Amino acid sequence: VAYDLRRLAASFPHLPELRRALGVVDLFQCARHAYPTCPRKKYSSLVRITEFVLHSALSKKEQVSDWSMRPLRQSQREYAALDALVLVRILDVMLLESCLASHA
Repeated sequence: VAYDLRRLAASFPHLPELRRALGVVDLFQCARHAYPTCPRKKYSSLVRITEFVLHSALSKKEQVSDWSMRPLRQSQREYAALDALVLVRILDVMLLESCLASHA
């Protein structure tokens, strides 16, 4: 996560907020703690953790598309939105499962 934040800050020097990002959640660290007996390969990428936690496939096809071209295609905008939304949904499910497990 720290590496990604440094790259973002370098790419967008006009956004100083990126150099002091607070409240960042490392989803893969959360998964490691939420599923300690699960092999790490099950949550080693966003595609895998989406399959493991949400039982859904996440296409990364648009990841390698040309993001410098404007306007972005509808499929790119949908990819970006889903890529962000799935993170929140995964964290919600992990927190719910953790709460249910602690009350079992």
